[in-house]
Amino acid sequence: MNALQHRLVAGLAAACAAIALGCKPAGEDDAQASAGAADVAASASGKGSKAASSKGADRPDLAAMESEVLARVNRYRKSEGLPALSSDPRIAEIARGHSRAMASGRSGFGHGGFRDRAKTVDTKVRYQRVAENVARHRRRARAEIPRVAVDGWVHSWGHRRNIEGKYSLTGVGAALAPDGSIYLTQIFVAPR
Repeated sequence: MNALQHRLVAGLAAACAAIALGCKPAGEDDAQASAGAADVAASASGKGSKAASSKGADRPDLAAMESEVLARVNRYRKSEGLPALSSDPRIAEIARGHSRAMASGRSGFGHGGFRDRAKTVDTKVRYQRVAENVARHRRRARAEIPRVAVDGWVHSWGHRRNIEGKYSLTGVGAALAPDGSIYLTQIFVAPR
């Protein structure tokens, strides 16, 4: 396999992985994007979903999942010699709102409405740059979800670019869909 073929195969593999996680390439317009991770340079909440089961014990600990995603992302950043991201509850609430919208079906899975979320972030934290990763997990042991989501992001160039980016703040939001799927959104912010 020559160098060009190798790059094409690697790019296709990354695109397929990103499509599975439902993201768009960094810096591309919504209409052009089909895979990768949402990312926007500086420019100009919903109700929770109903649990698939009414038993409290069957309901996942979404706050613990959010914390574990952040811990895993920060461990990865540390391994790359990067500073840890600080969790910001204002950003987390925006991320949580998007996860809830996807989980309830009010929004499709992916980055629809990202520019509106970015504008909302800017009203809370003035930023230079903002980016977003999303993931959906069906029929998976709930304890595995943070590991699988972060591993998937790290192995996708667009998501990894966001994780390794020059951001200092983040917010992670998780939501449970009626079918038991878990939706995750992580927003990355580089404040002004």
